[in-house]
Amino acid sequence: MSGVKSGKKMENENKRSGRWKLGVGIAALLAAVSVFVVMLQIEKRALAGYEKTQVYVAGREIPVGMKLTEANYEKYITVREVDAGIVSEGVLDRVASVYEKTPVYTISKGTILDNDMFVEGDRVPEELKTPVVVGVRVEDLFQVAGGILRPGDRVHIVVVSPEGDADIKWENVIVESAFHSSGDSVEPWDTTTAATSINLYLEKNQVERFYEELAKGSIRAVKICR
Repeated sequence: MSGVKSGKKMENENKRSGRWKLGVGIAALLAAVSVFVVMLQIEKRALAGYEKTQVYVAGREIPVGMKLTEANYEKYITVREVDAGIVSEGVLDRVASVYEKTPVYTISKGTILDNDMFVEGDRVPEELKTPVVVGVRVEDLFQVAGGILRPGDRVHIVVVSPEGDADIKWENVIVESAFHSSGDSVEPWDTTTAATSINLYLEKNQVERFYEELAKGSIRAVKICR
């Protein structure tokens, strides 16, 4: 009889052990499911913080001087969805805003378009029959507005004689592009970075005279306020 009782006791213990293991397994599974659900919620809340918005971007390089019109803008401008946090206040919100305008500098493919990147009409002045771009260090123009020059800005270039007489030799000269000390472009909406070098539009037959005066240190420049 004692052998039978002992066998039943072991059977009951095995059943209890099995139920305990099953309970532990279920509890572990439930815990894993709970952790997974919590992680999904955390990820969902994190992703919710990145609000998306549609913006106009350069679908291809937009060359400086390229006039955009209702007929050709689709060749250069496309729509892309981006994080709202990286969009500036001046972002282009209507493609019609750039009709009959030209970029103030060459815009790289993929750039988010901003209203300040474009100016009315042709970029190069009509009076320039053979326009060229000349490069110059801002320090050679002697403290031009503290170096705060941007693409699209206009300057009068003054030649100062050895006697100290000043004469405006070139009027309404357009800044084609501006660069800071690292060599990267300074964007039009950047109101603080000082440009260390700039490119200017000049008439081809004036380039030699310009660099001669530049070498003498006789050139000054005055930024035109718009």
